[in-house]
Amino acid sequence: MLIAFLIGCGGGGGSSGNSNADAVTSANATPLADAGTNQTVKEGSLATLDGTGSSDPDSDAITFAWTITAKPEGSSATFTDPGKDKASFTADLPGDYMVQLVVTDSQGAASDPAEVLVNSTPNSAPVANAGEDQVIADIGATVQLDGSQSTDPDGDAITFAWAITTKPDGSLAALSDSTADKPTFVADVRGDYVIELVVNDGLISSAPDSVSVSFENLIPIADAGTDETVEPGELVLLDGTASYDPDENYPLTYAWEILFKPDESTAALTDPDTPTASFTADLPGDYVVQLVVTDSLGAASEPSTVLI
Repeated sequence: MLIAFLIGCGGGGGSSGNSNADAVTSANATPLADAGTNQTVKEGSLATLDGTGSSDPDSDAITFAWTITAKPEGSSATFTDPGKDKASFTADLPGDYMVQLVVTDSQGAASDPAEVLVNSTPNSAPVANAGEDQVIADIGATVQLDGSQSTDPDGDAITFAWAITTKPDGSLAALSDSTADKPTFVADVRGDYVIELVVNDGLISSAPDSVSVSFENLIPIADAGTDETVEPGELVLLDGTASYDPDENYPLTYAWEILFKPDESTAALTDPDTPTASFTADLPGDYVVQLVVTDSLGAASEPSTVLI
């Protein structure tokens, strides 16, 4: 009877103890780790991880443990504050960094690991955009340049450096502010202007981008020379060298034509595509000769005539 009583008491006490332990264990829920979202940072910059989205179903206080589980070969990256809800490290090399967060509640229950990927990229060169080419009409016009569409792939702030690389002879054109995103200059001489823009992100400069500013093409002026009187059978030398192009930059082509000549005349032009054509006035009477000049952009002059 004594043995049976002792066994019974021991069994009863053991059963009661396990029930209480199970009740305590089941009451504490495992906390949940949240390592935040994946991110991309520039090589050499600080990556800050945010674990503030972690939680505990029981509202217990939680502690944080951040670790870098994978990083580029040769990287010496380590957390400076791995026990805080927001931890950071320097992404010292380009590549992928796999980061893990585990949180533990005040009763010692640890969460499953949560992972986040940090990708480190080298500094990218910014891209200069000097704007669209412009055509203006008047000498003395103020030209507005616009480099505001220049960009940096890394989102870095950029600085501007403009320079007028080509301008007409005699021009004193100068930029209002070569470091502004939208400088101006006065086109003081007719001709072509080329302006170059380079932007810099603090570490590297962009390739240059250029914008051209030119004047509207003006129609050239033909000058067939002065009327003259010659003897029948005499060689007539025509002179169109006084013809000119107001733009001064475009070469001219010449087209001479005999519009009128005496009946039965066989007069024909020699070198009609040169500034100084000629013909023989084979019969007495009036010869009317026309000259048209055309610039290299295809603009043709009004006809100019000369009477022989």
